[in-house]
Amino acid sequence: MAFRTIAEREVCTTYGNVPQRWIIVETQPRRSADLKKLDQKIEQQTEKQGKALDELRAQEFACEADGLKAAKAFEKKLKFHFS
Repeated sequence: MAFRTIAEREVCTTYGNVPQRWIIVETQPRRSADLKKLDQKIEQQTEKQGKALDELRAQEFACEADGLKAAKAFEKKLKFHFS
């Protein structure tokens, strides 16, 4: 089965004082699988963060400063940021 190469890159490294040259090849099926997996991880994180945001919204704060402090702490825990 032959796959059409969509990208390739050469990477040079040294391991144990031995120079190595690696050729990284990307095919469409591999790229599609990687993007599907990434979409799944983003979806899981979105759900998890949505639940955490709902919990934050349900909290009552003594003052605006406390609410802003909690919001900033929540923001630091976010794994993905969307704009």
